[in-house]
Amino acid sequence: MTTRVLVTGATGFVAGHCIAELLDHGYAVRATVRDLAAHATRAHLTDLARRTGGELEFVAAALGDDAGWAEAVAGCDTVLHVASPFPATPPANDQDLIAPAVGGTLRVLRAAAAAGVRRVVLTSSVAAVAYGHEVDEVRTEADWSVVERIPAYQKSKTLAERAAWDFIESSTGATELVVLNPGMIMGPLLEARTSTSHEPVRRLLARDVPGSVNTGWAPVDVRDLAVAHRLAMEIP
Repeated sequence: MTTRVLVTGATGFVAGHCIAELLDHGYAVRATVRDLAAHATRAHLTDLARRTGGELEFVAAALGDDAGWAEAVAGCDTVLHVASPFPATPPANDQDLIAPAVGGTLRVLRAAAAAGVRRVVLTSSVAAVAYGHEVDEVRTEADWSVVERIPAYQKSKTLAERAAWDFIESSTGATELVVLNPGMIMGPLLEARTSTSHEPVRRLLARDVPGSVNTGWAPVDVRDLAVAHRLAMEIP
C-alpha cells in the first residue's frame, strides 16, 4: 500500500521541493492550500505530479483556523509541517506572525495526534536557536533564541518550536516529532514567483544595497533540505 504524507503550505518554496522529493520516491502526497479555487498558484505542482506520474491531492486548511485539519491528516502516515508565515518585511504587530505560527503548529499536532499519525516533521529554523544571545558561540539543540531580544519572525519560529515540543512532551499519544533547523534556504525555483528566501540575493543583484554587506549566512540548498525532510520521516 502506498504511504500517504501530508505537506502543509503546498505553494511555499520549501514545501514545493518537499512534494517533488516525495513524489520522486513513490509517496502519495496530500498538500494543504488556503484556497482550493486558486488553481494558478499551484499549477507548477499539478504539472510536476503529471510529469512524475505521482499521486497528489490538495485540501483546504489554514494555519489560523481549526477547519480542515482533521480531514487533512486522515489516513496519513506522516506530516511534514512546513507552512509558516515568512514576510519580506517585518509586520506592524508581532502577533501577525506569532499567532499563525504557534497556533498553526498546534492545530497540526493536535489533528495528527488525534488521527494516530506516526510522526510529524516540523520545519523550524536557526532563527529558533541562534538569535538574541549576548555572547556569540556555537549553539546546539539545547539552545533557544532569546525572544525578548529578537524580531517578530525569529520570535515566531522560536515560540512555535517550543510549543511543538511542549505539546509532544505532554501528550499521551504515540505521535513522534522531529524538527529541522535550516539556515538561509537557497536553490532553484519551481515556478516564476520568488519567495522571501530569495530576497537577499535579489536585492544584491538588483543593486538595492549600495555596497558590500558586512554579514554572513548559513545557506542550505532547498533540494538537500527536501531530502532531509524525507529522511527525517523515514529513519527510525
